[in-house]
Amino acid sequence: MHSVLQARLSEQVAYVATWTCDVCRREHTLDLVSGVARVETEHQLGAVRPDVALLDAEGKVLRVVEIVVTHEPDEVAWDTYSAN
Repeated sequence: MHSVLQARLSEQVAYVATWTCDVCRREHTLDLVSGVARVETEHQLGAVRPDVALLDAEGKVLRVVEIVVTHEPDEVAWDTYSAN
């Protein structure tokens, strides 16, 4: 995922994600690389390290990507992502 997002960022090509929100039950669409300056793996964000973090030019985390294989992120991770 990191290499795909990095390639899209380098090529200045959108990477559009669409999902149904668990809270509002509506479909949302977002270009994951919009406003992003760099893509990092295992970026430290408080007490958690998302699989992929998308940062702006100042180093602020704009978005995170968690690759869910066996279990979803725990409550600490969700709380951290919501606060940031």
